[in-house]
Order: sequence, then structure tokens, then C-alpha cells
Amino acid sequence: ERSHIVPPPWRGDTAPADLDAKAEQPTVLFMSRLHPKKNVAGLLDAWAEVVEALPEARLWIAGDGDEDYVSERRQQVERLGLQDRVSFLGFVQGEEKERVLQEAWTFALPSHQENFGVAVLAAVAAGLPVVISGEVQLRAFIDANDLGVVVDRTDCSGIADGLTHTLTSPSVRERCARVGPEAVDATFSEARVGEQLAQMYEAVTSHSAPARS
Repeated sequence: ERSHIVPPPWRGDTAPADLDAKAEQPTVLFMSRLHPKKNVAGLLDAWAEVVEALPEARLWIAGDGDEDYVSERRQQVERLGLQDRVSFLGFVQGEEKERVLQEAWTFALPSHQENFGVAVLAAVAAGLPVVISGEVQLRAFIDANDLGVVVDRTDCSGIADGLTHTLTSPSVRERCARVGPEAVDATFSEARVGEQLAQMYEAVTSHSAPARS
């Protein structure tokens, strides 16, 4: 049997990022549900390495989750001495979501498992380079379009290196600001996804068994 995978369409905005609107300090955005599978703990451990190389860097954690888990992550930040380098923004939406996507320099999601990665697509559509684990299903799209770094979710130093690379590479950020939104339009627009659905239906019907007489 043949299988067909059709991604959900992207219905948000896509436009080249305004690099003049970025935060003054190198800033990484994590934007997702705060849950163990998102590997927030691994991201924070990696962040401790990032700030050794970039003391001025900031990490924004946007999202909410189980109260105990969020409390554990706040305690982890304190243990690592990152209180001045990490901000918990809570759940963001509307204008605040647009603001953090506009001002961040790069996006991180080193998940242990991710069925698709809508937040990653939102970041790319906003022109951000991304640092994601290979468990995020959008990894092939990121690799094919050279839109960031795909890392091993268990390798804190690898995550840190990916973040440091995107934060310190103006050419990477400039390219993703221009190419990312174009790639989202070309791959995930309603028109493109509609074409893929039509192709899927044609493939299914052409291989259907003939009706019995």
C-alpha cells in the first residue's frame, strides 16, 4: 500500500523580516508548550554554554504548561545562574506573539518528539533561522532550504553550537529573513497544499481496484 503525507497549509503572514526591528541583544526564542517532550531542560543546559561565549545573549521562553514542570525549569535557571539571561514570557498571542517573532534573532525547538512543528513554521515564516532537533518533522524542509541547524536533541553542546552559530552569523540571519518566508509560501501555501491533495486523490483513484460485476 502507498502512503501519502500532505502537510497542513500555512494561513499566516509571510514577509521578509525587518532586521532593523531586532532586539538589541542576541536573542533566542522558544515558543511552544512547556512539556518534557519539548526538551526545555536540555535547551536551558545548552543555554548555559551559549552565554559563556555570548554573555549578552538572551533566551525568551514563550509558552505555559504544568505548574510543577514550569517551576522546575525556573529552579533550573536559578541553579545555572541564568536569571538575567532567561525570561519566561508565558503564553503569547496576537500582537505580543508578533512582537517576539519580529524581535528575536533565532528560534529554538530541540524536542524529543514533534509530529509537525507549527511553531517552527511560524518562525520561518517570520524570517528567523531555526535550531531544531532531528525529531521535529519539519527537519527535511529546514535542511532542504538551508534555514537553520538540525541538532541531536541529546547533545547540549551541539544545541549550544547551533544557537551560537545562528546568533553570530549575520549572513545566515539575512538569508533566512529573505528566503524563509518565500520557502513557506512555496511549500505550505493553501494553493500548494491543495495541489498536493489533488495529486493524492488522483494517485489513490488511479490505483483503486476495479468494481466487481
